[in-house]
This record gives sequence, structure tokens and C-alpha cells, in this order.
Amino acid sequence: MKHVFKLSAAALLASSLFLTSCKKDTPTPEPNEEEVITKVELSFIPEGGTEADEISFEWKDTDGNGTPEQIDPILLDAGKKYNVEVEVYNESVTPEEDITEEIETVEGKKSHRFYYIPASANLVTISGLDKDADNVSVGLTSLWQTSATAATGKIRVVLRHYAGTPPNKQENDPVDSPKASTDIDVEFPLEVK
Repeated sequence: MKHVFKLSAAALLASSLFLTSCKKDTPTPEPNEEEVITKVELSFIPEGGTEADEISFEWKDTDGNGTPEQIDPILLDAGKKYNVEVEVYNESVTPEEDITEEIETVEGKKSHRFYYIPASANLVTISGLDKDADNVSVGLTSLWQTSATAATGKIRVVLRHYAGTPPNKQENDPVDSPKASTDIDVEFPLEVK
């Protein structure tokens, strides 16, 4: 009887080990870590101009409390094309962190995308966004064509972060795609004069 009990206990232990070792591991989704961004800088060079002609505008929330202490109004000439570059920083740490450098890498471009959303179509048309290795827009650089006449309004600058390996970023993803989370969503006043 003692022998049967030992045999049964051993069989029970072996079967429980077998069953648990055959269980498939469910992959844990990769977390989507948003960047801490306290400064967005847009730099404009008129088409045909040089770096000496560059003008820059900043949005700053240095302490990250959600209330920006600086929002420069973007002032552009009517009927002109501008080559635009965006840079993002975390100034809440010392030394400040240039988040742009991370986005400029091959992997960073695959997992990030800037959206530029004018409040009105009569302000500016945005095209020529730089692309990642899969030919999907990134938006670190772009071409802005201002309206032919004076106009005022606002423009949203949104940086979205796609998780996953590889990220499932597509050219037709809307700004509010559930596949991505928002790293930064800011609004600049825009005046075409």
C-alpha cells in the first residue's frame, strides 16, 4: 500500500510538471513609453534661403505641469514656401535631453510620427514630410506653403509613438490611431502676413 501511495504521488507530481511545462507563454505586450517633452522648436528657412534666414518658434513647458510658460506665435509671409524642421527636448533634466536624436535613428523613425494639423485650410499646406525606411511619414522635416493672402489661426503639432517590434505604423494612420500613444500635442498660434 505504501508503495502504491508513493507511486501515485510521483505520477501526480510528474503529470503536473508536464502540464505546466507545456503551457504556452503568452507574449507580454511591449510597453509604449512616452517621451518626456518640455520644449518643441520649429525652425523655418524660406525656400532658396540659407541658415542665416532661419527663424524659430518655441513652445515650452519646462516644469512639465501642463501649463506652458512660452508659446511663440508663428509669423510667416504670405505666398511663400518654407523648409521646416522640428526638434523636441526634455529640459526637466540636467543636462537637457535632445529627444530628436532618438527619433532620428532608424528605429526611432519607425516608431515615431509627427502630425501637423492647421485649424484652417486657408493658412498653410504641409507636404514633403521625411520618411522612415518603410516609406512612412516621420515629419522631422517638411515643406510648408503659406496661403497667398493674410490669415490667422492655429496649428497643432502632435508627436505619436508606436510600440511593438516592429511597430505597425502605416502612412494612412490617423492622428488618433489606437496603435500609437501621444508623446506631445501642442498648439501654436499661426499668422500669415
